[in-house]
Amino acid sequence: RCLERGQPLGLEELMPLSLLLEEAIDESHAVAKGLCPLDPEPRALALALRELSRRTRARSGLSCQYTTLGEVHVPDPVTAQHLYRIAQEAISNAVRHADAATIVVRLQDGGDELILEVTDDGKGISIGAPTAGMGLCTMAYRAQLLEGELHVTPGPEGGTRIFCRVPYHVARRNEGTLI
Repeated sequence: RCLERGQPLGLEELMPLSLLLEEAIDESHAVAKGLCPLDPEPRALALALRELSRRTRARSGLSCQYTTLGEVHVPDPVTAQHLYRIAQEAISNAVRHADAATIVVRLQDGGDELILEVTDDGKGISIGAPTAGMGLCTMAYRAQLLEGELHVTPGPEGGTRIFCRVPYHVARRNEGTLI
């Protein structure tokens, strides 16, 4: 209104606008990070899974642990994104449906394959039960795109185990390529 009347704006009028603009920039950065949570670098998957576990602990109050055996490098950003989304869906299912107290996310370099495993200590999944849920189908589809396999089974000590195995040649598909 001041500008319409040709009056100069004072600091008290500009400060709320500046704060709103900063908030909008922060929000759009968060949305963009949600769409593509990984940087295109070989260690990004491990770092993102660690952060996903931390955020899950903070938001749900559940114990969500991330472990890895050695340094796991995934040079192909597409492979890393799919594996991240598989872990994200598995964690989401455990939080929403399993009545779990603990979730464990494990990433491992298995020599000629990459292994992602998400286990929980919840009520478990029944063998032979219909698994037509969109999340499970999407996880299996992502594994298939990576020439891998996904297994959803009861955990060794109860709960549910999501086990995804991807050939390492797929994880190295774009090694050395700048994206």
